[in-house]
Order: sequence, then structure tokens, then C-alpha cells
Amino acid sequence: VDLATGQMVQTLRGFQYVVDDLAFIPGSANMLVRENGGATSVWDTASGQKLRDLGQTDAIAVAPDGRLAAAMRESTIVRWQTSDWAEMPPLPTTAAITMALAATPTLRNQTRLAFAPDSRRLLALGGTDLVVWQMDGTAVPVLLPFSGRLGKVAFAPNGATLATAGFDMRLWDLASGAVRQRQIASVPAFAFSPDGATMWLTVRGSGSNDELRVLDIASGQMRPLPQTPAPGNLAFSPAGSSVVARDDNIKQWDATTGALLREFEARPTLSGALSGVAGGSTPMFSPDGRLLAAGVDEQVRVWDAATGQELRRFVHPSSMSRVQQVLFSPDSTLVASLALDSVILREVDSGREQRQLRLSDPQRFFSSIAFSPDGTLLAAGTYLNGDPSGTSELKVWEVATGRELATFAGHTEAVFSVAFSPDGRLLASASADGTVRIVGR
Repeated sequence: VDLATGQMVQTLRGFQYVVDDLAFIPGSANMLVRENGGATSVWDTASGQKLRDLGQTDAIAVAPDGRLAAAMRESTIVRWQTSDWAEMPPLPTTAAITMALAATPTLRNQTRLAFAPDSRRLLALGGTDLVVWQMDGTAVPVLLPFSGRLGKVAFAPNGATLATAGFDMRLWDLASGAVRQRQIASVPAFAFSPDGATMWLTVRGSGSNDELRVLDIASGQMRPLPQTPAPGNLAFSPAGSSVVARDDNIKQWDATTGALLREFEARPTLSGALSGVAGGSTPMFSPDGRLLAAGVDEQVRVWDAATGQELRRFVHPSSMSRVQQVLFSPDSTLVASLALDSVILREVDSGREQRQLRLSDPQRFFSSIAFSPDGTLLAAGTYLNGDPSGTSELKVWEVATGRELATFAGHTEAVFSVAFSPDGRLLASASADGTVRIVGR
């Protein structure tokens, strides 16, 4: 599908079973496809032709730089060079790793194979273990055992450190497999600074509440912050100079000193409570770092991120819900707000409503939104009210005109997150049905 026009570009036919997984090959028109049952093949999306069969696999992944593809095959990791699809020698393994890869993942439909963002490492999930290989073959694979099921995994910006959150939070050195930090929290939350020098995280305090700490990655030293209880959903500003999070209010800290800079008034209002739409959304920085916005009951509030001064306050009329998400356009000139029954786009400077998007089916609700990198498109996840097993849809609109360009079906439960690829050519949706679907042009 061409995301800009919504036109169907190509249909791939000839699969024997339902397609379970697929991955585009960056820099080419090729796609890696895995069917239910394991049959894996390479397709040319321009011509619609199958290029070659790769045999049976249990999971697939493609490196972000597009040079390598990998697959799990009977507890072994095989690789191909995507330039000619020549199969490379299997990655080294051990008896313990073979046992780990043979184990059942801890979540249904969980991704079992993934490259690091820099394409230099490959991760495989088996049971309650992560296995990490270096793609240059200079080191033996590392086995990382974790506790419980994983809720979050994130690479540090340098790619050498991995953070996992399950029943505890662990910071792993990927070269040695050593656990550099292990912390317990009621609700594990963490965020790496953009330069990778520090991590902000929640840890179990002396009482029943979690506390917020700042970890120096190089030294392993951790310093406490005086504010308790610790809020969730930590987020760094684009420049990495401050951190924001929400509990009752929105708080902003200096990322270097840990000093509390200010609080943004974002408590639920009496009118919100009386109308049944009390609550707030996660705060979001504008891409240029100048502004901060959040939903407060039925309102959208915009602040100056440097001074804390409230600049704008918009009302998002909705009889269905509070404002559940706010999002700036890539050029920071528009702010979009989402309620269950509508999405409203406003000009930040003037406050003028530019566009209101609604769904033709009154029983279908919005769940999440995302701008394309160039700001010309807006994508939204939707679901059917009262029918969690009903078909969810992903929709794409043209921002300038409000014209609906495309609708994609396939998820069986609500879509809770949508995201465009950095080049705007791919659109991914994650659903409560345990799957991630990718469409593109």
C-alpha cells in the first residue's frame, strides 16, 4: 500500500498458509515472509514475485541496515546476506543456549528474534532467557536470564548496554553478559538519557512506595532524588536537559543535577470529575523542545517547557472520554488531541482548530495516533466498542485536507500504539492481540 495515496500497489499471492510474520528489507523492494507452519521466503514487492524459498523457520528478523537477515531454526540461528541471499554459517551456540531457545516464550505471539538498532547485535528470546550475539563474530554468545515475563526492553544509545524490566529491572553488559544493576520496584520504569550517560529509574524505597533514582552508567553510582512517590512514564526532553513524568501533577527535573525545576498544574478538575472524564494523558515534549503538552480531563494544556508558563488551554469536546493522548506535529506547529470519539488538530500559536477527525461508525473508537515524519499524514488505531475480539482498523488521513486515505484491517483486538518508520515509508501497529503489523509502500 502507498501510504501517501492509500492506493494498493501490490498483492502477493501464492502462500499456502496464513502469513505469521513479515519484514521489509531496508534499501530494497524485497520482503521476508514467514507463514504459519514455518515456510519462509523472499518476495519482490515491486513485481509481486517470489524470489526464493529459505526453508522452515521459527522466527525471522532483518537488520536495520538491510545487509543481513536472520532466522531461528530448531534452536539454531541462521543468517543470510541480503545482497545475494547466500546462507552464512550458523551463529555459535552452547548447550545452555540451545535449551533456552527451545523453551516456550513467556508471552503469546512474542517477538523471539530482533536486531539491535545499530545492526551489530542480534537478540533471541527463549523462555526466561535472552541470548545476545555480536554480528562480527568476535565474541561468544551471551546468555541473559531474567525473572518473570518481560515488560520492557531498551538498548542504551551506545548499543553496549541493555535494560530489561520484568519482575525486576536489570542493566546488562552485552559484552560479558554481566548484570551491572538489578533493582526491584512495584512498577519498574526507566529511561536512558539521549547521550547514554545516565539512566533514570524507579526502585523500591524504604516504605511501600517506589523512589526515583539517577544512575551513572559508567561508574554504576546511583543517587536518590527527594521526590516520592516515584512517577511512571519517564521521558527526556529532546536535548536531554530535563526529565518529565506524571503523578498527580507533571514534574520536571534537571537531568544533570536531579533538582526539581517545576511542577505543571495538571491535577484532575472538579468539572472533570463531575462530568465523568477526570484524568490525564502522558506529557509530551514538542520536537523542538520548546513546549510541553498534556491532556487534563477534557482539556489540552500547553506550557513553555523552559519556564513552566501555561501558554494555551484548549477544550476537546467529547461526551465519551477525557483527552487520552496529545501529540505535536514534527514541526511543532500543530498539537493533536485524542478522545474516544474524535481527534482534533489545532495550531499551537493561535489556538485555531484546523481539523476534526471522526469515525463514520459510532461504535468505533480511537485508541492511538501518530504523525508521519514529514507531518503530512496522521495515522490512528481504532477498535469496536464493547467487542474486544472484533476487528480493529488502522486508518490514515491527509493532515492538510482531512481526507481519509486508507484503512487497514487485521488485528483482532484494540490497537494501542501506532508508529511510522523514520523515512515515513512503513507504518507499524501494535495490538492487544499480541501482534505487530506493518504496512508500507
